[in-house]
Amino acid sequence: MKKSSEVLGLKVMGVKEGVENGIAHDFMIDPESRNVKYLMLKTDTGYGFRALETTDIIGVGADYIMTGSVENAKKMYESPELLEEIEKGFYMLGTMMLTNEGDVIGRVQDFVFEEKGGEIFTILLDNGEEYSADVITSLAGGIVVVDLDAQVAAVAPAEEEQPVAVPEMTPVEDVMEAAIGDSIAEVEMPEPMDAVVEEEAGSALEEESAAFLLGKTVKNEVVSDDGVFKLAAGTVLTQEIINLAKKHDVILTLTLNV
Repeated sequence: MKKSSEVLGLKVMGVKEGVENGIAHDFMIDPESRNVKYLMLKTDTGYGFRALETTDIIGVGADYIMTGSVENAKKMYESPELLEEIEKGFYMLGTMMLTNEGDVIGRVQDFVFEEKGGEIFTILLDNGEEYSADVITSLAGGIVVVDLDAQVAAVAPAEEEQPVAVPEMTPVEDVMEAAIGDSIAEVEMPEPMDAVVEEEAGSALEEESAAFLLGKTVKNEVVSDDGVFKLAAGTVLTQEIINLAKKHDVILTLTLNV
């Protein structure tokens, strides 16, 4: 197992070719399985994004991520299917952790996972708290939602097996308040959802999308869901048009039509 912080910045090496092909800079998590599915790679210049599936990883050492062939690191912009899958993925680092009851616990600073298959075991927050991945109930909208009752229930049986007299159990609500009350008080209030969306829009992935689209010619008419944004076939994409496409959430559609 590895911490995400131990993998970030490592170069990918293909065993077959003996050459490098990208540097790990993020992790795409499948929201349904809640496992790391792809390592997101970039080149030394910061462009040419690729995706390496965790099932193709042979091992992760102190210096390299080893895979059978550099061809396993696929260029995202050469596969519309892969690009669409990457766009729908969840990116956990830096996201807010929130309980089912609506209490902010902190932000995800690191996590421990099985590098050869992607299973996540432990989540580490910026306030020093650690939680088992078993407590996750949802990964969506830039937020990790957890059920802390699941973690309390997992710990309780071990305490009952102690060969000593067990005092009367404290209500679960009181245990939770005592365990996380101080950390909750110190955490900043969550940003408005609009701010979260704007932050995601400025991600490296969208910057790469903009760089890819600039100067390309639209093959088919592109229309946003609300009908406000409409682009005719044959239009040459400028930065202003790309910015409008981001605003109306049609970057992926635009990418598939150039």
